[in-house]
Amino acid sequence: LVSINLRSTGISSDGMSALGSALASGAARALQDLDLSHNGLGADGGAALGRMLESDRMTLKKLVLYGCRLADEGTARLARGIAGHAKLETLDLSQNDISELGATALSRALVHNGRLACVSLACNRLDIASAHALAEPIRISGSLTSLDLTNNPLLGPDGTQVLGDALAGGSHELVARLERKRETALVEPSLAFYDRVEEETTSARAARIASERHQEAVAPRAATQAAR
Repeated sequence: LVSINLRSTGISSDGMSALGSALASGAARALQDLDLSHNGLGADGGAALGRMLESDRMTLKKLVLYGCRLADEGTARLARGIAGHAKLETLDLSQNDISELGATALSRALVHNGRLACVSLACNRLDIASAHALAEPIRISGSLTSLDLTNNPLLGPDGTQVLGDALAGGSHELVARLERKRETALVEPSLAFYDRVEEETTSARAARIASERHQEAVAPRAATQAAR
């Protein structure tokens, strides 16, 4: 058994504890792909996953935890296992209400892991403090190649700048996604950085259109008066 998909199966923290213990004991020695998305695992579930990853019997390469309500506490507990699990290559923590504390714990885990290549933290509550925490693994990780931070509006321009500076100072090839709906690519020899592009608001768009129409209406009258 190399892949298990348990998306939206109603697994609770207690259920995750039982499952984690079974997997850590070697119930699926060849397991490489585990998807537990859309289950309310919470902080205790994150702790159970962390303990599972600490087992030397685990061969997991991909862990998907989209929408598992881990929050900062659950992410921090999970991070303890991630730090020492040298086989994990892909981690999806999208939509888990993660902010500065969770990002800081995960940052430390990424620095120590040395194997993770693809990480998604999309749709969380990352802010500028989170950006500062994540800057270190962005700069020094030799394995990280993809980091998805889309739909974290609290990052703002300042947080985006912090991450951009970290990317520019890195010595490895990394693609970081910070945009919402559109992408502007800034490509350097060893860097592909997708900057966040703000959407034009409805009110701003309406004001611009009104201004353009006004200019179009005024221009002919001005030309006529000048001719006189």
